[in-house]
Formats: sequence, C-alpha cells, structure tokens
Amino acid sequence: MTLSNADVHKMYGKPSYEELWDKALNAVESNRAGFTLKTGDVHTANDLSGLLGAFDQPTPTRRKLRPGTRTTVTVAELDTRLRRGKFGNGLRELLETLTGQPVVTTAERREIFAAELTKVGLAGHPWVGPWLDHCQKPRCMQSTEVRVTAQRCAAILTRLVLNPHTYPEEHTPLESLADIYTGDSAGLGPRRLVGQLVMRAVSSAHSKPIPTTTYERWLSWLRAGVIMDDQSTWDVFISHAHEDKIGFVRPLATALREAGLRVWYDEYTMVPGDSIRESIDKGIQRSQAGLLVMSPYFFRKFWTKQEVNGLFSMAAGQGTRLIPVLHGLDHEEFTRHSPMLADRYAIRSEVGVDAVVDGVLRAVGKHS
Repeated sequence: MTLSNADVHKMYGKPSYEELWDKALNAVESNRAGFTLKTGDVHTANDLSGLLGAFDQPTPTRRKLRPGTRTTVTVAELDTRLRRGKFGNGLRELLETLTGQPVVTTAERREIFAAELTKVGLAGHPWVGPWLDHCQKPRCMQSTEVRVTAQRCAAILTRLVLNPHTYPEEHTPLESLADIYTGDSAGLGPRRLVGQLVMRAVSSAHSKPIPTTTYERWLSWLRAGVIMDDQSTWDVFISHAHEDKIGFVRPLATALREAGLRVWYDEYTMVPGDSIRESIDKGIQRSQAGLLVMSPYFFRKFWTKQEVNGLFSMAAGQGTRLIPVLHGLDHEEFTRHSPMLADRYAIRSEVGVDAVVDGVLRAVGKHS
C-alpha cells in the first residue's frame, strides 16, 4: 500500500523525529555513513526506539533507547527500516517528501557545477578543483538552488578575465553584469550566493586570497574586467622610483589604503605577467590624482618619465590632480628637474607619512 503525502507527514513528521531527519538529511547529502543523535525526553526516546526497531516482535533489531543519552544511527539502518515498513521507500525518498525539496548529494552537486563549467569551456583550469570542493558542500546552498546557481556562475565566469597574466581590455559595470545574469542589479554583491561563489572563483584563478574589504573586492573585480560602480577608479596613482619603495613609498601606500583611499600601486595592482605599459596606462586613465614621489632617483627612470607625461596629459584633458611629494629633494632641484610642476604646492616627505597622508586626503577632497 502506498501512503499519501498526508499520511507520510502524519506518521513520520512528528516533532520527536525532527532532529533525526535533520541529521539524516545532512548525512545523506554529505555522503556520510551515519550520525550521533540525542534521545531526548521519555516520549522522544520511545518514538525513536519504535522507529529504529526496539519494539519489533518477535526479535527487536535494537535495544530500547534511554532518555537523555546519545545513540548512533546509520543511513543504511534507516533506509532499511523505511523500505521494510509502511512507507515502502528509502530514506532519500522520505526526506524529499518531508522537506518538499530534492535531496542532492555532494557528489551530485559537484557533477552539476562541473557539467556547467564544461559546457562553457572552463573545466580543467587549476582553480576549478578547489572551487568545486567548496560548491559541493551542502551548507553552501539549498538543494533547490544548486542547478540555477551553477548555470549562473558558469555564465558569469565566461565574461570575466580569469587569466592572471591577461589585463582586461575593457571593464563591465558590476550592476549591469548582475542584472543580466541574476535578474537583480545587486545579485553579485558580497552577501549574495552567486556573488560569493564567483568572487571565490576569481580569487582562486588569480591566486589571491578571498577579499574581505570593499577595496579588496573592488580590486579583485577590476582584475577580472569588472568595475563595481560608475565611479570605479583609483583615488591616487603613485608614481615613484623603485629605490624609494622600502624607506618611504611602501609605508605611504599602506597608510593611504588604510585611510580609505583606493590606491594604484604596482605591488597592490600588478601581478606577474602583466604588461607594465598597459597597467600604467589604465591606472593613469582611471585615477583621480597622481602622487609623484620625486627624488633624485625619480628623474633617472624611464617609467617615471612616462608616467609624468601621462599624468600631465590627463591633468590637461580631464583635470587629474597632480600632487608632488619631495623625497630627498630640495625645491631648487625640484624646479630644475621639473619646472612645469614647480608652481604646484609640494609636500615634503620629511614631515612624516601621517602628514603626507593628511595632505593627500585634503587634495582629493576626502579629509575627515
């Protein structure tokens, strides 16, 4: 005799079975053989004892459970009991009836995501394995979300630059991308499932840690060819000589970022294999201000000269603000090396990193 859904819920949907089915569902989806269960009060212990065969005649298959203790239940045991009982089907079928949702195991979740990546030609990349390891976890998403989430992630990932050695030729607005593939302009936000999974894939593909701050997310999206908003630019582009990094520029870049500015600085922004010229060009084009750390070394470098030329061009065409910082350079030398900048107010590095940061914040209009 086949039980109706109402009969199944009446027989197996008792409150005393609630923890049993919750743990059974987790075990089935996680491919675990069994789980530990609290026996609860007298009523619950009796109900569980009956379900598990403690009252079977003439030979009980289990000892009666004592209230307030723990017992181990196996998936195979439950499955067998259900098939031999009035339900007549296995554990998976019962769980689907009780929850009204399909049961999807970790292996099946992995297969679904892997199949979608294969369809779009992304399978086989080094980042895919660790990403699938995460996507297959039952806690990651509801079973009803698995297939549509896999499809959306795969479709979005095909639009992104996932090769860490390739610089994006153009940047798509994040809200537009989200609206197209999730139907919601906020669908790729950090608290949305698809947004979290796509960002995890991007981070893995670029060999970067998963971002935890807005700035880090912005930079991760930017590397992948996406801008988080219409104003998605760097606040400051730092032009400097390599020799000045350790003593001054690196601490300055760190302090500027900690002050909340989005900073184009080669150690933050570039990865091995990037085209130096393309990266610098994009940085200059998308920066609100150019911070020129001018030292005796600065004027000997090819790239700093190119950066100054580019920043001057952007200053003339788009109003990019130029902020000179004199580092080991007096005003006379500054004037001799760069007469076109000599009329601009310059900050001296000897005033200290904090004071330089304060001056930069004022210059870009973000002083607290």
